[in-house]
Amino acid sequence: MVNKHKFNGCEICGKAFLHILNLRRHQLKHSIEPAPKKKKLEAVYVKPKTYTQEFKVDAVKKVEELGLVKAARELNMSDTTLTKWRNLTLKPSQCTSCGKEFATNYLLKIHVQNHHPEATDSPKEAGESKKSEFQCDKCFTKFGHKKNLKKHIAKNSCTGHKE
Repeated sequence: MVNKHKFNGCEICGKAFLHILNLRRHQLKHSIEPAPKKKKLEAVYVKPKTYTQEFKVDAVKKVEELGLVKAARELNMSDTTLTKWRNLTLKPSQCTSCGKEFATNYLLKIHVQNHHPEATDSPKEAGESKKSEFQCDKCFTKFGHKKNLKKHIAKNSCTGHKE
């Protein structure tokens, strides 16, 4: 027994479809103009702006004159960039012990912790200075931070004599 299928044919192009819904979907293609193919965008490298030191110094002077927000608007730059330039140029943070200047308070804090631990005292008792809390058991070298003691021990170069 042979099944005879009734095919539905497109009147425009003659293509045959078994199901009427497929024919209707196909006929929509004839009524709508195909959209133009999109061009592939090529990756374009944009070189970041580079500024001369002279420009940066002039920008910092403008910040001092006008204030940060107004100078940023006038120069068409972000206030974050101008703040970084100001800190690098002026180095507003200074160590009270040795006079060295730093661009940020964080860098000053790290410097003081590493080079002037007596200046960071938070005295528990009057007159008591902060002692190094971490000490090597072999050579009795003292460290202000646990990570430095771990590095010292990891070297396996501790001979038992103070470095």
